[in-house]
Amino acid sequence: WALLIYQRHNNTFYYLDSAGTYNLTYAQAFANKIYPYMIDNKEKVATESNDEKQNQGQTMDYVKVLKNFVQLQVPQQSNSYDCGMYVIEFTKFVATYYLEQLKVAKQKSSSSSS
Repeated sequence: WALLIYQRHNNTFYYLDSAGTYNLTYAQAFANKIYPYMIDNKEKVATESNDEKQNQGQTMDYVKVLKNFVQLQVPQQSNSYDCGMYVIEFTKFVATYYLEQLKVAKQKSSSSSS
């Protein structure tokens, strides 16, 4: 198991895998598959020519072209069965981080409006 996070505001995929690069090609393929559905209309206009190539049987590798796939260094498991627990911990860490960032942003906005 691995965790793939898409951050819309900076148009970036983050890949976290406690088994090194074991799931990397699957994560990149998945990112390429879903990326066209995640971009806004302005970006779709820029990729229309790429869509034409796709219709002709050529597939666009968004990960390579946009360089928007980041492999994060994370703790590595020492066996072949703890991957699920690592994904849970990575998810918990990311969720906690974003909740803290939301709190900070709310505090800043409420103190500036006072």
